[in-house]
Amino acid sequence: MKRTINIALQNKGFHDINPILCGYEACCPNHRFGPTIRHFYLIHCILSGQGTFTCPSGSYTLSAGQAFLIEPEEITVYTADSRNPWVYIWIGFDGAYANKLDELSAPVFDAPIGLFRDMLETERLPAMREEYLAGKIFLLLSELFGAQKNENYADVAADFIAANYLQDIKIHDVAKAVGLDQRYLSRLFKAKNGCSMQEYLIRHRMEEALRLLQKGFLVSEAAAMVGYRDPFVFSKAFKHYYGSAPKDFRRR
Repeated sequence: MKRTINIALQNKGFHDINPILCGYEACCPNHRFGPTIRHFYLIHCILSGQGTFTCPSGSYTLSAGQAFLIEPEEITVYTADSRNPWVYIWIGFDGAYANKLDELSAPVFDAPIGLFRDMLETERLPAMREEYLAGKIFLLLSELFGAQKNENYADVAADFIAANYLQDIKIHDVAKAVGLDQRYLSRLFKAKNGCSMQEYLIRHRMEEALRLLQKGFLVSEAAAMVGYRDPFVFSKAFKHYYGSAPKDFRRR
C-alpha cells in the first residue's frame, strides 16, 4: 500500500546548506516519477525494495542501502520494481556547499540509512525544522567526503592558529593537528601566507593583546588571555612587536 509523508518546510535561504523538502514514500509496484527537472539537489535513500533510476549518465538498478542523486536541471526518471517496490526517504536542498555533491564519481552510492531516518524526525519538531535538517545534511556530506584528503593544509593551519592562539600552543602543535611534518607544513604555509607560522601566531596574539589592553585589562590578564603563561615573556614579545611596553599602551 502506498504511503507518503511530505514534511512542510520553509525555504529560509540559508547560505551554506538550505533544506527545501524532505519526505518518505512506500511506493506501489511500478510507481514512476518523471521525466522531470529539479532546480536543487535531491537525494533518495532506499530503505527497502528496489527500482531503477535513469539520468543523463545512465540507468541504474538500486536496492536497500543505496541512494541516488538528482542534480539541478537534469532530466530524470525513477520507477519502483513491479514485484518488490522500493521504500525511500528523500531530502532536497541547495546552498553553497551543496555543489560538493558534484564530486561524486557516480549518481548512486551507499547511504547511511540511520542518518536519513533521523531526517524524518523533523516531522515531530514544532520549530527549527530547517536548522535541524541543515545539520543532518552537513553530517551526510561528512559521511560521503570525510575520507578525502584535505589539500588546503596552509589554510587549515592558519585557521587552527586563529582559533587557538589564546592557548599555550607551539608550532609543532599546529603541525600535529594538521597531520603533516612540521618542516613541510612550514614551507607550504610561508608560500601561501608570506610569513612563517610563528610570525602568524605572534601577530594574532599581539593584535588581541593590544585590544585587551585598550579595554583596560591588566598586562598579566592580557598575557594569560593570549596564551602567555609568563607576563615577563609576554611584555618582552609585545615590546619587540610594537616598539613599546604593554604598560605604556595601557596608560594611554
